[in-house]
Amino acid sequence: YPDWEEELQAEAGMDSLAEKLKKRRVSENLQLDIKHTLYETVRSGGFPALVYEAEKESCEYLVLIDESGPSDHMAELFEQLMVLLKKEEVPIVSFRFRNDPRFCDNDEFPEGIELELIDKKIKADRLLIFSKASYFIDLKTHQLADWVESNFETWQEKVILTPEPIGSWGFREIALQQEFKVLQADL
Repeated sequence: YPDWEEELQAEAGMDSLAEKLKKRRVSENLQLDIKHTLYETVRSGGFPALVYEAEKESCEYLVLIDESGPSDHMAELFEQLMVLLKKEEVPIVSFRFRNDPRFCDNDEFPEGIELELIDKKIKADRLLIFSKASYFIDLKTHQLADWVESNFETWQEKVILTPEPIGSWGFREIALQQEFKVLQADL
């Protein structure tokens, strides 16, 4: 491939996507809102009126991209999308895998690393997987493969973006919806 980084320009929607991905999420932890506490205390004639607000946390993303071979155009496109989002300061760590996401690699881990170790090294809040559904399904039972639930239970928010058109979805995508939010990777 030529150096796509120079040729690929962020479209108008990229800024919007980056802003949505950088958006902080509301935490379960509360913190004292001093400004509003003072205001409410004065309003109540000096009687203390404590006001709390939920803390906001940044979200980090672990992205796994299925790369079926060296000339996988779709994987290259998703890789370039990650480059553009990183330039927009979206906190993303991306890895590639070949059919089985339990073993991945990237520039930092060119020899590969197990998904379990990635989870321990990179504490990402959200998981995005660009892949076909078939790799996650036991074709005999038409259910999730035995290894899927235990390998992805760490992440509360997990999405699989599949290149399969929605009109062609079948038992694979239905089975995936037990564990993941499934979306079409529509470009």
